[in-house]
Formats: sequence, C-alpha cells, structure tokens
Amino acid sequence: EAEGAAPGIVRVLKNWFRREKILALIRAGKYEAAEEATVDWEAGGNAPKAMLARLEKRLAIIIKARTPDNITGRLLRTLEGHSNTVFGVAFSPDGRLALSGSDDKTVRVWEVATGRHLRTLIGHSGWVRSVTFSPDGRLALSGSDDKTVKVWEVATGLHLRTFKGHSGSVWSVAFSPDGRLALSGASDNTVRVWEVATGRHLRTLKGHSELVFSVAFSPDGRLALSGSSDKTVKVWEIFAE
Repeated sequence: EAEGAAPGIVRVLKNWFRREKILALIRAGKYEAAEEATVDWEAGGNAPKAMLARLEKRLAIIIKARTPDNITGRLLRTLEGHSNTVFGVAFSPDGRLALSGSDDKTVRVWEVATGRHLRTLIGHSGWVRSVTFSPDGRLALSGSDDKTVKVWEVATGLHLRTFKGHSGSVWSVAFSPDGRLALSGASDNTVRVWEVATGRHLRTLKGHSELVFSVAFSPDGRLALSGSSDKTVKVWEIFAE
C-alpha cells in the first residue's frame, strides 16, 4: 500500500489495478482466467458492484460470441501492396496492427481495422521469410534470405539494428516473453540466440542436420523449440532453473 495514503484512496487504486488486470486478460483472449479473477474479486468483497456488473456483462457477451457454433469465417478485408509472395504475417499484441514479410524484400505494417498501409520497412536485400512483434508491440523482428535478422521500431519504421552471423537464409524469428532476447532459425541448420537491445550474439544452438524452419520460446522464456526439415523438433534450455 502507498505509504501515508488514505485507506479510501488505496482501495480505489487496488480496484483500478484489478479491473485493468481483468481487462488485460479479456484483451488477450484469456476468458477463463478473466472469469476466475472476476469471481475472486467479487468474493473478496472489495469490488464496486457496478464495476463488476460491467465486467461480467462484457465477459458474457464475448464468451457467447466466441463459441464454436458462432465461427463465421467471413473475409473482412484484403491487405494489398506487396509485389511478391508473402511468407510471414503477425498480429501485434493488442491486435490493432499487422506485419507482413514478402519476397519483395520488404516488411509492411498495416492497421487491421481499416486495412490501411501504415509504413514499409525497407532494408533487407533478400526475401523476408518471417516477421513478429515484440511482446509490448513496440518492436518488430524480420528474418531474411540475406542471412540477417533486423530489428525495427514499429511506430516510426526506423531500422534499429541488424543481427549478423547466420550463413544461410533465416526462416524463423521469435521474441522471448520479456522481449529481451530473440531466436532465429536458419538454413545453416542452427538456431541463434540474440540480445535484442545490443544485437549481441549470445549462443548458437547446434544439433539439427537440416534447415531450421521454425523457432519459439516457452511462455516463461526458459526453453526454446525448433523445428527442422530433418523431421525433428528439439527442445533447448535457454536459462537453467
């Protein structure tokens, strides 16, 4: 509790933070967790009833709308602008933006609700195979046939840094859950671990006998997965327990 704060102010702050936490869970699509958090809050007896009612109503509407029977498959819009095959796409964490990476050697940023093209990220000299957003949505990663990984500032399109070291096309990239590290998988049969803020190469994970097409971090960032054309998936330890 804030030192010296009046009990009423502390209670308001706690309620505000709990409400924001529940809304964050709803935005992330974690509806069961949001329901549990709402029930726990109500059980504690601290939540204003009007606030709880609004949250419960919002949850009920979303959950009802997203049952399997209500899937529509309706095409909402088509994002056009690339001049060649699109290999990679990604949503921003808040769902407002989208990234696309193409054989035209560019990454494009789009506004999902309107389909509006916001900016083009230019800098790769080869086809862009993979794109992803950082967990906070501020940065983007792209992996390319030019054997590099690039870090971009989404809001401005500014190229921040390039990760060099692979000797083959980069097919997959991923941010760690805290956004501090990045993974890249390439046709040189390796996975590389990078420090995002500096571009420093931290580790090369060797073990695949063919191209690495896909990489991912575990939710706690402690492990990594890689998938390869050698028909295997490998689990790697990034941090010891």
